[in-house]
Amino acid sequence: MQISKFKILIRCSVFTYFDNTIHTILLKDYLFENENFEDTINRLLSKFTTKKIDFYKLVEMSFHSINNEEIIADFYVLLEEKYFDKENVSRVDQNLKSIINKEYFIIGSALNQIKKDISHESVLFHILSSVFTMPELQSVCEIITGKPMIRGNFYRKMMSLEILDKMGIRKTGQAYKSPVLYRFNKKYFDLVKEGGFIF
Repeated sequence: MQISKFKILIRCSVFTYFDNTIHTILLKDYLFENENFEDTINRLLSKFTTKKIDFYKLVEMSFHSINNEEIIADFYVLLEEKYFDKENVSRVDQNLKSIINKEYFIIGSALNQIKKDISHESVLFHILSSVFTMPELQSVCEIITGKPMIRGNFYRKMMSLEILDKMGIRKTGQAYKSPVLYRFNKKYFDLVKEGGFIF
C-alpha cells in the first residue's frame, strides 16, 4: 500500500504515573509533509512538554474512508512524571472506568498493548520516575496487568529477580514513614530484552 497518497492521522496516548495511579492524555494531528511518525509525535508532545520522546510504540494502523480516505496510526508514549503536564489528564484505574470520554477505546487499546509489552519492553523504566518506592512499582504493575498483587509476594519476587538497586530513603519528616527508594539496574533491561519479566 502506498500510504503517501492518503492523509495519515496520528493518535498518541501518553501515559505517566503520579499520585498513586497512571494518568493519560490523548493527542492527535495529521502527519505533515516531510514528517515521519516520530516527528509528528514530538510535535504533539511539544504542546505541553519540552521533552523529546524516549519510548513510543505503534499500537495499531488502520484504513478509514468515511469522508476522506485516510490512515489512522495509534501510538502510545511513556513519560516520567516530571515531563508531564498534569492539566487536562485522566486517571486510569484497573478497569479504565475513570476515563469518561469518546477516546475510551483508543486509550484502552493502548493500555492493552502496554500490558502485552511489559514482559519484553522497558515499560516500567519509562513510566516511573527514575527512583521510586516498592508500593509505587507494585501499583503500576497492578494497573497495567489488571491483577491485584499481595504486597509481600510482590516484594519477594522483585528482590529475587535482582533487578533493583536501593537508592536510600525518601525524606518525609517521619522516620517510620520514610520508604526505601529503588531504581532499575542493568539486569532489568537484560530481563525484558529476553522477554522474561513475567508475573
